[in-house]
Amino acid sequence: MNSQRSEYRSLAGGGEGGRRPPIPRRSAPPEETDDVKQSLLRYVDLGGMRVEEQIQREKLVEAVAIKEGVEDLRAVAEDFALLVEQQQEPLDAVRVNVTAALDSVAAGREQIAEASERNASSRKLFCFFPIFLTIVAIGSLVALFFKGKIYKDT
Repeated sequence: MNSQRSEYRSLAGGGEGGRRPPIPRRSAPPEETDDVKQSLLRYVDLGGMRVEEQIQREKLVEAVAIKEGVEDLRAVAEDFALLVEQQQEPLDAVRVNVTAALDSVAAGREQIAEASERNASSRKLFCFFPIFLTIVAIGSLVALFFKGKIYKDT
């Protein structure tokens, strides 16, 4: 472990376990230092103002973007409402047609039921009609037979 530390120190430019020598500092005259401090403060203040201005501009840009987005949403909602309103009239016509079709279907079912009843009664009539004709024909033949006998007897 110690060998690794010494390797790192040697790579970093440090000696064996010692500290690096301190960085020499230049000392400026006191007037120059105050001027430098004041210019730095001005720069920092201007920089701070610039940052605040930048933040305000970003907020303004974001607010404008939000406003435009809201206006777009409002326009889309108005367009949607207009489309719904325009389509309402054809939808009402379709609703009326569907209601009329349902009424017609119900009336048609009633007519089919009545026709089925009439068909059943007409079948009964067609069954009784030949029987009735047969009875009439037999009766006529019997009458003719007896009539012919009566005329022959007289």
